[in-house]
Amino acid sequence: MYEQGDWISLCGDHRKHQKIEGKTKNNLAILLAYYKGSEYLEEQLYSIFNQSYKNYELYISDDSSDLKTILNQIKIKDEFKSKIFIKNRVKNLGHSSNFLTSLREIPNNYDYYAFSDQDDIWDSLKIEKSLNRLIKLNNNFPTLYGSRTEFVDSTGKNSLGKSEIFLKKPSFQNALVQNISGGNTMIFNRKACIIIRETSKDNYIVAHDWWCYLIISGTGGQVIHDNKISIKYRQHQNNSIGRNNSINGRIKRILGLFQGVFKNNIQVNLEVLIKNKKLLTNENLKSLDYFIKSKNTNFLKRFYYLRKAGIYRQTFLGNIGLIIAGIFNKI
Repeated sequence: MYEQGDWISLCGDHRKHQKIEGKTKNNLAILLAYYKGSEYLEEQLYSIFNQSYKNYELYISDDSSDLKTILNQIKIKDEFKSKIFIKNRVKNLGHSSNFLTSLREIPNNYDYYAFSDQDDIWDSLKIEKSLNRLIKLNNNFPTLYGSRTEFVDSTGKNSLGKSEIFLKKPSFQNALVQNISGGNTMIFNRKACIIIRETSKDNYIVAHDWWCYLIISGTGGQVIHDNKISIKYRQHQNNSIGRNNSINGRIKRILGLFQGVFKNNIQVNLEVLIKNKKLLTNENLKSLDYFIKSKNTNFLKRFYYLRKAGIYRQTFLGNIGLIIAGIFNKI
C-alpha cells in the first residue's frame, strides 16, 4: 500500500501527476509536508477533517521518516481515507523543498492549493473563509492568500500570543525584505500554482512561503494578508521555523542579521528572481535592479538605491531595523 513512486491513496488507488477528470468547482489540494511529527499529526488531521469546507483532497509527503507507522495508529474514517494520498521519499529533501516538490508532483487541475504543517490546529472555518476571499478576486490573475496566526504551546491549549497585525499593502517591494504570511496559512489559485511550480524547479529556495509571496507579488499577482486568525501555530522544540515575535525570536533575528543570515537569505532569493526576471512587471523589475545595485556600492549610494527600490517592512520597528541593516551592509 505504501511505497516510493506515485501518490498512493489510503484506499489503495495510485495517483500519478496528471489531470483528474470530473472535479467539482473550487476544488482544493492540501499539501502536508511530514517529517517525524507523530506527536501532533493526529490532531492536525482531525482539524482538517472537521473543516466546514469539504471539497478538498489531502496529499501527505513523508520526507523519509515514520508516516506509515503513524498512520496505522490513527483511526481514520473511510470517508476521509478516500481524500488522502501519501508518498514516501527515500531521500530527505527538507521542509521547503518537500512542499515545493510535492506541488510539482500532484495533479495539476485543482482550482486552489494550500500548504499545511504537520503540527498546527486549523480553525474549522479556515478553508471556507480563505476561499471566500479568493473567489471574490479575478482568478484570471495569480492570487495568494495568507493570514495571521495564534501561537500556542505544545499542548495546543494555551495561547502564547498572536502574530503581528500588518496594515501596509502587500507588495513586491515589501516581499524583497520580508515575508508576511506563514505557509501554513496560505491558499492560492491555479495560476499562482503554475508560477510557483515553474520558478522553484531546479532552484534552491530558502523558504517556500517567502518565495510564494515574492514571485506572486513580483509578477503582478493579487496578494491578500488577512489580519484575522485562521490557525493555531503550535510551538515546540522541533519547529522548523517557529514564532518570531517573542523575545527569543527577536534576539535570534538580530543575531541572524549581524551574522549575515538575513543577507544570505535575501541573496539566495535574488539569484532565483534574476533567473525569472522575464516574469516580473516593469515596475517590479526596476525595483529589483535598484535593490541589486544597492548591494554592490558605497555607503551613500547604497541608501540612494534602496530608496529608489522602494523597499519597506510592515512595522515602524521593522523599518528601523532595515535602516540599521543598511548601515552595516547586512541586507
